[in-house]
Amino acid sequence: MCYLVVMDFDKNNWQEEVKTVVSVCKESNISCHVERSRSGAGGHVWYFFEEKLTASNARKFALAILDIAMDEDSNISIKAYDRLIPSQDFLIKEGFGNLIALPLQKGPRENNNCVFVDEKFIIIEDQWKYLSDIKRYQKLI
Repeated sequence: MCYLVVMDFDKNNWQEEVKTVVSVCKESNISCHVERSRSGAGGHVWYFFEEKLTASNARKFALAILDIAMDEDSNISIKAYDRLIPSQDFLIKEGFGNLIALPLQKGPRENNNCVFVDEKFIIIEDQWKYLSDIKRYQKLI
């Protein structure tokens, strides 16, 4: 079960592909949140849920958005897309499962990474206020 799903984009054209995903979300009134990755060489698109749902349903939601993005812009093939978090349905007994670096880490922030950005990839000034105002979905599936 999870309260979020994250799309991970890592290749050279990650910004263009993230822009397309954000555009699809905006057109569909879906709240998404873009974070520049810890390295600065990629990005994460975050979706938050009010109620927990199965990891498989969270991934179905994200994959549907990716499918629409690919249909929307024939110039992209989502080559920068790397994976979805969570990427597994069950945890092994003593494992943590799959991980993604959380936003707002001190070291990367000093290099303007690991921060939420707007549609033009400009850093959002008050990160904590931005997070406190995030819209969470009540019911998806």
